[in-house]
Amino acid sequence: MIRVHKIAHASYETPDVDKQADYYTDVIGLTLVAKEKDTIFLSSTVDHHAVVLRKGPTAQCARIAFQISPESDLGEFEKQVESHGIKTQRKKELLNSMRMYSVFACPIGSRTIFCLLALQCGSSHG
Repeated sequence: MIRVHKIAHASYETPDVDKQADYYTDVIGLTLVAKEKDTIFLSSTVDHHAVVLRKGPTAQCARIAFQISPESDLGEFEKQVESHGIKTQRKKELLNSMRMYSVFACPIGSRTIFCLLALQCGSSHG
């Protein structure tokens, strides 16, 4: 079984991104690393961004991204997920620093994203 190496980041939608960012910086202790039109990127001391906040109609977790180790095979991981009756979709365009990743839905409806650590993950926040 291929296991998750670490959580890459979580993306949330919220009607008030600034208020939510204040919570993550003032209460949790994350650092604001980038701000775009309706998106804020927050970081721990380890990764470029750990939490992404986007303006949306309701507060919800929109996606969570996990990384598997560079020694793992993303194709084999997709087969592992599909063996549980869950359809995966391979993507190759840049998304939140991931150059190659697989997307599928989790049981509660959020999108789950998996990418390989290091070899196929870049450094931009996209």
